Amino acid sequence: MDRRKFLKNGLVGVGVAIASSHVIAKEGNQIQADKPHIAFPSVGNKVIARIISSEAPCSIGMKSGDEFELGLRKCGNFCGFFYSSIHKSITDLQFGEIGQGPDTQVFECPNSMNKVKLELRRIAV
Repeated sequence: MDRRKFLKNGLVGVGVAIASSHVIAKEGNQIQADKPHIAFPSVGNKVIARIISSEAPCSIGMKSGDEFELGLRKCGNFCGFFYSSIHKSITDLQFGEIGQGPDTQVFECPNSMNKVKLELRRIAV
């Protein structure tokens, strides 16, 4: 099929999507070079996430006792799926005043198969 038929049928992006997904799949098997160190400015309170428990193995390997420093622009090696579900609470803890609202909150992983429980703790800086 030539380009004019792709345009006529509204399929101009299909070839690009297939080609790019193939490249991404090939790149996924390669070892990536070390990324440069990124320094995040200290803004607001410090928020520490600690894994309290896990009834089943976490799909990315988080286990009880693991701790992560999280923030508005900082998620590090923390699970992106879990982070997106608690992002607002992280922001509230980071920028809220100590003593105004709870300083700790408990959440469960949005992936119901994992049953990972997490505690977010606000620490004044």
